[in-house]
Amino acid sequence: MFPALTDKLNSIPLPDPIKAPVGNRIAVPYLKDVRFHKQALPEGKIKCGRIVKRASGWYLCLFIDAEPNVILQLASNSIGIDSGFKHLLSLSNGEKVDHPRELEQSAKRLAQAQRGINRKLVARINERIANQRKDRNHKISRKLVSENSLIAFSADNHKGIASKFGKSVASSGHAQLRQMLAYKSIASGRLYVEVDNRNSTRTCSACGALTGPRGWAGLSVRHWTCGCGASHDRDTNAAINTLMLGMERASNLEKRYA
Repeated sequence: MFPALTDKLNSIPLPDPIKAPVGNRIAVPYLKDVRFHKQALPEGKIKCGRIVKRASGWYLCLFIDAEPNVILQLASNSIGIDSGFKHLLSLSNGEKVDHPRELEQSAKRLAQAQRGINRKLVARINERIANQRKDRNHKISRKLVSENSLIAFSADNHKGIASKFGKSVASSGHAQLRQMLAYKSIASGRLYVEVDNRNSTRTCSACGALTGPRGWAGLSVRHWTCGCGASHDRDTNAAINTLMLGMERASNLEKRYA
């Protein structure tokens, strides 16, 4: 008998320790030896597992007690990040990360499957989109952690934004990216902070005056000039303000634990 099943056979917990695989076979409780696609596993004890049903099939998820891999540090920069929807990310150094728009690329095929009431195909497409988004966020977070010793992220109110731009928020996956940056920074000895985004767009990064565009109507204003004469790209300016707040918070943390 299997342990207690959950969620209509979508997940089967395996609470007992599992022996390390031999070659491309692993001994799964109640199923004996199971052949799997061979891949490298981290060194450590397999504490337990869970058989999970996805749209593309059944998978064995292993929970391994292992040391996290440290991301090699290529540079010791400091970066401020402002998230967006036209560009996925705007960085304080002027760089912008384009939005791959995985959801939009699959929208036509997804709509056809939904109109045809093909639930299996809908689930497969949604799973592929989620995997593409997760892979993209893993690559971006790894690059940022490898190149920076301080990462400051503007903590947007995703619930509030989602009420007005629901599909864009889901397509961006900013919350997932923030989680990845947080745990990868801790594992690799970097400092990751999230700062309040209030007035980050309106504040001139040169003089500190609140002269920038504001409100929903101001979203269409992408470039503006402050009364001090400084000309700003809206998103880059917000990222610079995010970096300055992050550096201030980092300094306070260092003083607190000194």
